[in-house]
Amino acid sequence: MYRNVLIATDLSECSEPALHAGIALAHTLGASVIVLYVSQPPYGAGSWFTPMAGIEMDSVLHWTGREEAAAREQLAKSVAHASAGGTIPNGIELRVVSGIAHDVILGEAARLGIDLIVVGTHGRSGFRRALLGSIAERLVRTSPVAVLTVRGAEPLDKGATTSRGTSAHSA
Repeated sequence: MYRNVLIATDLSECSEPALHAGIALAHTLGASVIVLYVSQPPYGAGSWFTPMAGIEMDSVLHWTGREEAAAREQLAKSVAHASAGGTIPNGIELRVVSGIAHDVILGEAARLGIDLIVVGTHGRSGFRRALLGSIAERLVRTSPVAVLTVRGAEPLDKGATTSRGTSAHSA
């Protein structure tokens, strides 16, 4: 059924349940797993600001490289923590890619022959979701492959409780 699973994470606490669920599901199915973190650069071809001088661009590229290295390290820790043995199991590939999250996730899924995308949600609703947007919602609406959404814990107010659940969408 599902042979190639892509788990997209933003490395937040809210995305941990999706990481756990995706790894467990892939293990049960005997599927290969790619865990993807998308680093959104502060600049790009479509940037609205003035092009940078050489030394400024070198500084930004240095910072971006450091940020991606830190993201790769955090990604490895998150996957090891989410895995049963506390280490990264064989067959799980870690990727850090720079770009716009929705576009990168769908592009990597198409390029790698992914047949299931697993992504966490932040559990936002109403005005907050409309204001902030939702990568998970956009993936569910536009993905040509199945998308499994796993609700994560929203940052808590004092005394609040959490709820977790899952939903699936197949295109």
